[in-house]
Amino acid sequence: MKQTPECGEYVVRWHGDRLSVSLEMASAREGRAVFRTNVSGIWTDVEMRRQPLGSFTVDVALDRVGVFAGKCCFFPDGSSVPEWPQGENVHIKVAPESTRSANSIYTVFPRQFGSFREIARRLPHIMDRMGFRIVQTLPPFPVPTTYAVMGEYGSPFASTDFKSVDPSMAEFDRSTTPLDQFMELVDAVHSKGGRFFVDLPANHTGWASTLQTHHPEWFRRNGDGSFASPGAWGVVWEDLVELDYAHGALREYMAEIFLFWCRHGVDGFRCDAGYMIPASAWRVIVDRVREQYPDAVFMLEGLGGRIDVTDSLLSDIGLDWAYSELFQTYDRAQAEGYLPAANERARRFGALVHFAETHDNNRLACGGKTYARMRVALAALLSHQGAWGITNGVEWFATEKIDVHGKNDMGWGASENMVGLVSSLNRLLAEHPAFEGDVRQELIQCGGGNFLAVLREPVRPGCDDGKVLAIVNLDCENAVRAHWDEGRFPECRCRDLLNGRTFDLWQGVEIGPGGFICVERDDGGACANVPRHAIAESGNAAEPFGGGNVSWHWPEDCRREVCVPDGMGLAIDCPHPYRALILDGERAFPRIPAYCGDGTRARRLTLELAVFAPDGVKRSMSSVLVLPPLERARVALDVSGDEIRGDGTLRTCLSNGNGADSFLPLRWGEVRSQYDSLFSANPNAECPSDRLVLWTRCRAWLQYEGYSHAIDSESATGFRADPSGRFAEWRFVVPAGMGREVPFVFRLELAEGVNAARLAVRRCDQGGGFGERVRIVFRPDLECRSFHEVTKAYRGEAEIAARIASAVRLEVHGGEMHEGGEWSYSVPHPDEAGRGQEPCGDLYSPGWISCDFMPGDAAEIICLHGDVDLRKVEWPGIAGGRSKRHAHPAESPARPIPLVDGLRSALDLFMVRRGDNRTVIAGYPWFLDWGRDTFIFLRGAIAAGRLDDAEKILAAFAAFEERGTLPNIIYGDTAGNRDTVDAQLWFVLCVKEWMSRAGHKASVSSVRLFRKTALSIIENYVKGTPNGIRVDGGSGLVWTPSHFTWMDTNYPACTPRCGYPVEIQALWISALRFAGGKWDKLADKATESVKRLFCGPDGFADCLDAWNGEAAAEAPPDFSVRPNQLMLISLGVIGLESRESCLSMLNACERLLVPGGIRSLDARDAKYRGTYAGDEDTSRKPTYHNGTVWAWPMPMFAEAAVKCGCLSKGQAGSLLAGVVENLNTECLCQISEIADGDAPHAQKGCRAQAWSASEFLRVLLTTCMGL
Repeated sequence: MKQTPECGEYVVRWHGDRLSVSLEMASAREGRAVFRTNVSGIWTDVEMRRQPLGSFTVDVALDRVGVFAGKCCFFPDGSSVPEWPQGENVHIKVAPESTRSANSIYTVFPRQFGSFREIARRLPHIMDRMGFRIVQTLPPFPVPTTYAVMGEYGSPFASTDFKSVDPSMAEFDRSTTPLDQFMELVDAVHSKGGRFFVDLPANHTGWASTLQTHHPEWFRRNGDGSFASPGAWGVVWEDLVELDYAHGALREYMAEIFLFWCRHGVDGFRCDAGYMIPASAWRVIVDRVREQYPDAVFMLEGLGGRIDVTDSLLSDIGLDWAYSELFQTYDRAQAEGYLPAANERARRFGALVHFAETHDNNRLACGGKTYARMRVALAALLSHQGAWGITNGVEWFATEKIDVHGKNDMGWGASENMVGLVSSLNRLLAEHPAFEGDVRQELIQCGGGNFLAVLREPVRPGCDDGKVLAIVNLDCENAVRAHWDEGRFPECRCRDLLNGRTFDLWQGVEIGPGGFICVERDDGGACANVPRHAIAESGNAAEPFGGGNVSWHWPEDCRREVCVPDGMGLAIDCPHPYRALILDGERAFPRIPAYCGDGTRARRLTLELAVFAPDGVKRSMSSVLVLPPLERARVALDVSGDEIRGDGTLRTCLSNGNGADSFLPLRWGEVRSQYDSLFSANPNAECPSDRLVLWTRCRAWLQYEGYSHAIDSESATGFRADPSGRFAEWRFVVPAGMGREVPFVFRLELAEGVNAARLAVRRCDQGGGFGERVRIVFRPDLECRSFHEVTKAYRGEAEIAARIASAVRLEVHGGEMHEGGEWSYSVPHPDEAGRGQEPCGDLYSPGWISCDFMPGDAAEIICLHGDVDLRKVEWPGIAGGRSKRHAHPAESPARPIPLVDGLRSALDLFMVRRGDNRTVIAGYPWFLDWGRDTFIFLRGAIAAGRLDDAEKILAAFAAFEERGTLPNIIYGDTAGNRDTVDAQLWFVLCVKEWMSRAGHKASVSSVRLFRKTALSIIENYVKGTPNGIRVDGGSGLVWTPSHFTWMDTNYPACTPRCGYPVEIQALWISALRFAGGKWDKLADKATESVKRLFCGPDGFADCLDAWNGEAAAEAPPDFSVRPNQLMLISLGVIGLESRESCLSMLNACERLLVPGGIRSLDARDAKYRGTYAGDEDTSRKPTYHNGTVWAWPMPMFAEAAVKCGCLSKGQAGSLLAGVVENLNTECLCQISEIADGDAPHAQKGCRAQAWSASEFLRVLLTTCMGL
């Protein structure tokens, strides 16, 4: 067997390339071949394709930077034992893509410029005019100023602190630090599309460095115990102290130093005297840096070291480049002795950088200007991957040798210079494919003369020729007639790539003293116009999630938390050069990492962006959330005491299934809103109505032998929630004085179907600990008011107390009630204060309750409203009547449950009784049953199999149908508000889905009633309803008055949407398809009208505006980007037959996504408002549908993306799993109504919203799980 690349071969490729591997068999055999490799980060077998004549091939994607290996093997049919070709693994070095070409380096000695800012001021000359792509600074760190200083200023290689910069290189500025000014320089280089390298002399420090002071054990010692100084070439560098990498802690420390500078924008490192650092230390450093910054470049300064050490550091450890020794080869014989082996080593191990001059050498111009020009051209034209460099001043023919202990003149601005030559060389290296990585270099000079002829030949697909010939006369005194192997580069008409001159190459060419040319054929055979590297697209820009990436758009996404489903990447869309860091705390990642966590929260990363805009550097830090996969997403039932104390927004919500509720903070005894209460009763036994707030809070204190301590959040150790909203439990450990502590559990329950609440309190058994009797004193604070009002004592304390006494009955079991009325005045309502509403209210306590507890004892406080017979009360979890007295609450935390299970249970919170039927509370704490909300909720309930409940709810609303209308809001038995165009269409959709799910089990009478109601709605839309809804005859579309859609804010004219709203047309067409028969023709007409009138370049119009009832064809489209258009795909109005339209819609709406919700308006829209707060009419209403995040429409995006093939079911499930950010914060186990459009997307509105939970459940079940 023969493998290509050959076994034992070393190859260099670049990130994003594909490595072609083949295995040729001696004869055709039955079996399979694989390429066993670790290029993915783990060893795996890559299947090879069988080719004719028994050979096998495979192209292996190289998508990780580093040093890898691999080898082919063959498995004969029927055998699991591999057969291997002879030889070692092939060694594969994958270099950063940025190093493929144009690696021109300009080295600056900051001291010669005077300051970091002065270097930045001269970047237009260095980078724009001369074209250097890398700016490298000599060590910028502080140096000794008195102690052990050498020379006038001290050497920059005698660093005293690797985490600081030399303050003498900063200009005095009260607003910045020296490190800030260094970062200004880094940003300035990046703003020009360049890279910034730092010389980091990790082999040594200066005397009295921070390392030597704090870790003297990390330094080498001489035989006499004195600190050792390093050296080379027989010279000891007395101002340096050598580090000893035998210490593992030093290796880790130095890796952190390299990472520190990577985090500050440094792109690469010159590794001074790197050959003196052991390979084991370099492995730690390189591996740590590559893990977080794979594109960081390590350039080894190995001069003076052994060649095999350099080769090993490049090939095995993964350093990228090393210094070449071309600068000290002076004639043809030396070059012919050095270059062939050097070119081969560069091909196998990584570029050898040709520095025309370094700070260690005499200035080139000391040999004359001709000599300087020739050496500069030689270094550039013979470079590997365009990697060459000069030190500042070379371009000005500077003659003063750089003294690293002093400060020399560099002749800046000299009238005679070679700036133009350097510019031409860098332009050539950046543009011509013969100077990128995949190039062969070969010396082909013939005959006599002190010159070199170098053939450069690209080796890559699509470039059959592309050869260039570089000839350099090394003799600066005499001209030479240069000859070369004409079999390798034939005589021809050619063009000099440096000056554009064309001439004939014929029987050699005359090159003047120190002259040079770089030519290619001028007969059309060259490929100079071929792009030097075709960058693979991450995905089709017209397709959402192209290439498996979520889009992040600058600058608007600086105020959006972008969600990345597990396993997907991030594509940054920015019109300017930028530098991006993805951070998890201090750790950086080269790409979006996989999700890790317990599934209750997303993995929160920081995207740190520096954008190099024309008007300066724009910095931003924003959150990127990696979402858990659906199978790992969890609903937390338990939170710790620390979480309770740390987050005052945490709440819980309970329901009794008949309109009563509990809604209160987890911080026991606190009130944040007028809607907070342990118990709010429903005064109407038959249907939901405005609740009465009765039991607002219950303060408590533990007493023992004169010691008293409040029972509040400070003593809380945990809380357990119930997603179905039937109970809540608090766990406390309360101090009892003298170091004693007593554990208690408080359990709050609402009785099923009646106005009764119970607080069960149990002292836990301490297992032999403190066991003496203690007392708890409770103060129940009561009210008797509508939940939309507040209690004010000044309106009559006696009257209010009497009203409370008549409405509230307290019973105590296991304790005693004591009289003693008490008012609490001006109890803050911070939630209302933030909304510009009444900021406080008053509470009345009619008395106090004392309960004594021994370990295991329990007591209960029951609050009743109305005529409730406690003997018949059913408490949660107990069947057949009243539960046992003192039932034991749980004492240990509950484990999180799967997301879908939590959402299923959450449905119970909202389904309540309406007479003999059922209805849905739209949201807690303040909504009742709304038509639109009920039907949207019902879709999820139907998907979850709650068909009996759905049937009763549909029946309840069908009874209210009048001439094609249904109530949008029901107050008790009153259903007069019918200002809705969509509630009745949602009703029809629910009927359709209920009938589909129920099938033959559906009640015949219910089917008949529901179809009759649905047809009445359709017929009356065509005729025209009493409230103005009608169908436009020309288009078949539905016209609606203003404020009739779910975006119905009406002051000022925030979202009137008068005319033809897009989602109404989707619902209308769906209703017509359900009706079938004669209605199909109208459905076809309406569908064609939607495609013709709504479709735009970036999605579909949100509405055709028709304030005066104009025909749809005459109504101008409003192309505000809102999520309503998603319903066209979700309901099947448009599909893959209109794929381009679907993709444009999803592209537009992807920008709206946030964790667990979707913005109601694109942030680029002038109407966008990102914070929902303040006064209702002037602030909150204009914001409500103009940027505010809504949860319920978001699942439709995932549904539409799966239908269009933009997301897999797993990816969509992970996208929806982002709702754990909502479920496990604020109101536990529930999803809020809305959130701020701007990050961090604080939850607002109703904290437990019915349609939010049900829509996530519906799409998870039907789209992601296929149920």
